[in-house]
Amino acid sequence: MKFLIIYSKPICYNSLEFFTDTMAEALRNLGHQVDSLTSFDKPERFIPYFDKEYDRIIDFNSNLPLMKMDDGSPVLSHLKGRFYNYLLEHPLHHHKVLSVTNVEQNVICIDRKHVEYVRTYYPHIREAIFLPVGSMPGDPKKIKPIRGRNIAVFFPGTYTSTNWATAKMAVMPPELKQELIWLYEKMRDDYTLELPDALKQYAQEQMHLTIPDDEMAEYVHRHFLADTFICAYVRDRVIRALLEAHIPVTVCGGGWQEFDDPNNQYLIILPAKDYEAALEMTYDAKILLNVMPHFKDGMHDRVLTAMSHGAVCVTDATDYIRENFTDDRDLILYDLQHLSELPRVIAEYLEDENQLQKIAEAAGYAVSNNFTWEKLLTESELCRE
Repeated sequence: MKFLIIYSKPICYNSLEFFTDTMAEALRNLGHQVDSLTSFDKPERFIPYFDKEYDRIIDFNSNLPLMKMDDGSPVLSHLKGRFYNYLLEHPLHHHKVLSVTNVEQNVICIDRKHVEYVRTYYPHIREAIFLPVGSMPGDPKKIKPIRGRNIAVFFPGTYTSTNWATAKMAVMPPELKQELIWLYEKMRDDYTLELPDALKQYAQEQMHLTIPDDEMAEYVHRHFLADTFICAYVRDRVIRALLEAHIPVTVCGGGWQEFDDPNNQYLIILPAKDYEAALEMTYDAKILLNVMPHFKDGMHDRVLTAMSHGAVCVTDATDYIRENFTDDRDLILYDLQHLSELPRVIAEYLEDENQLQKIAEAAGYAVSNNFTWEKLLTESELCRE
């Protein structure tokens, strides 16, 4: 098969560039023909590809369906091949792109509930499929035993202060503000709820109506800040719980200078680094902490990153993770509803480095056998004629 892999957004610590490169390399390893294109909102970069035919055209978190040539024609209308938008977050954050109907779109999601969301609320999307991001390749020569690692708990990721969301909410119309507060509190009290489900509850309990399917995507997008707020709140709460227990946490990413806590002496803030540099740091971490960005049936790339770099992943669970991994064998799971238990669990594992080593080795075996890009792509509809 012939693929065109596009790198169109220099965001998220250049993670998208790394994902496109590793995915393209895996496809080549599987015997597929792959062209790569870098285009940051420059339609003219696509012109040399208009006369080529592809089986699949893939872009991560793409705005390509919105891009037009100078004559006003959609760029996608000139490309020959089935286009897939690989979404690395909830589809609600890509509502404008997914609402485009004048070009054919397909979507890849990293959460099975996201797939159902797209199929239900964007019926014009030709196909939505599930495909986790493959493990980032680790170098066996760099993998040290747990005892030889210097970072106790490592969290690579951005910090968004809950004050930011509060300030955003303060200037909104009173009715929308009231709705956002209700949704946030509902999801805060029940972490199993996603924004669409919370919004349905609000409509039924507070408005005494049912939101039609053809209007739901717009309703959800209008209330996206509730999702942003709850994700920021959960990440904040997890880190504070560990600091309160005097467990040192090393963080790497933007925004952490704004983090304020009485126990900040246990927070080691490193400058934001690009994705590949953060991967290098994982070789020196005993535990890599993951907080799901409100995924319920998928997996963040941090989970596999830990496993492929010899660290132990400590993460909140999703249905997909429970199906594919076992607590205390491949990783360590915690429950957001019982967050007070997390510091004790981490402290006990840090005291038992032999068990951490066993988990790290089992995880490395699991990821190398089942979660490489090559393995996931081979089993995916993406690579089927």
